Amino acid sequence: MSTRLRRLLLLRHAEAETVRPGLTDLGRPLTLQGRAQAAEAARCLQTDGPRPDAVLVSPAARARETALIIAEQLQCVDALRYEPALYPGEVDTLLPALQRCHAGAHTLLVVGHNPGLSALALRLAGSRIAPAAVQPSAWQLGTGAWCRIELQANAWRELGPGVVKRVWFA
Repeated sequence: MSTRLRRLLLLRHAEAETVRPGLTDLGRPLTLQGRAQAAEAARCLQTDGPRPDAVLVSPAARARETALIIAEQLQCVDALRYEPALYPGEVDTLLPALQRCHAGAHTLLVVGHNPGLSALALRLAGSRIAPAAVQPSAWQLGTGAWCRIELQANAWRELGPGVVKRVWFA
């Protein structure tokens, strides 16, 4: 049996308000600029390829808000699933969360935080970054940025090395 192409989209939440008295890190909402970043990221994702079959989202307010803006535009709100392991988003908790995704999803969008998302992209891609994707020295996803990694696997539990095919910066 041949393996199937899977697309992993790693998206860092858009710009959020800073922590202030009465506002926890978990509760930080997007700024106006952040809402615009999320909408622009959604437009770019819409032209990049198939819409996500599954969307895993950090429970942080800024990630939930980013994911909802994108899911509404991509018409995949029903695919949203809030995943506690994505906050604060250490690479060692991200990978198992992705591996639990259902095998029927071929395009998975993960909305979370740095440094975990960038570290996960580097772990999965290693040196396999398509020349047109990004210069390796630029490997930090800024707010609202995303990358697409393509890999061959029968199921997400087999998640292994892939190739970064595209990186988009807000």
